[in-house]
Amino acid sequence: MLDHIFIQFAKLPELGNVKTRLSPAIGDEACLQLHIQLLTHTHKLLQQAQQTLGGMSMLSLGKIGDDPLVASLAQQTPLMVQQGSDLGERMGNAIEWGLTLAKKVIIVGSDCPVLSLDYLSDALQALDEEDHVFINAEDGGYVLVGARKPCSELFQNVPWGSEYVMEKTLLRLQENHKKAVILGPLWDVDREEDYERLRLAFPEWPDII
Repeated sequence: MLDHIFIQFAKLPELGNVKTRLSPAIGDEACLQLHIQLLTHTHKLLQQAQQTLGGMSMLSLGKIGDDPLVASLAQQTPLMVQQGSDLGERMGNAIEWGLTLAKKVIIVGSDCPVLSLDYLSDALQALDEEDHVFINAEDGGYVLVGARKPCSELFQNVPWGSEYVMEKTLLRLQENHKKAVILGPLWDVDREEDYERLRLAFPEWPDII
């Protein structure tokens, strides 16, 4: 059995269906290019993590379609389709599946440009101490979820896409008498102010990969 597996969660790059909260500010085409750059940036990070920290990495998409980027990434990384009616169910199922292959499962979103190898290493080490680990996001969500035991109940009745995701997940932890290591917070790119922050943090954007 592997020590760990990294699973990158992402949406299939489709015009008008990605980064929709940013669309009024920058337009659908810019949202698509932003999504592609962040997805590729995160994929590269997980490839580096696999080389440095071991284990394996996978790309998990909401659906599979005819896309040149996905076809290119599939040459390097196994693909899987997310299973479930909402994000929580899809993450719970991915963790349960991953634990049939590895002792630890780390799910990483594709929206955080400042996630690093150090954070990934810290998350793996945290799972030596507790059954669950999260890196919370400044906007109230999280950018990383890790587990060494199935934990579908932690993702039930969570208002996905809201500022209360981490708060409700912590409540689910308490209700189920589970403990977790919380790392972070980090910032991700969902809103117009996040996009401006990205442009300041990475002046060469969008070519940051």
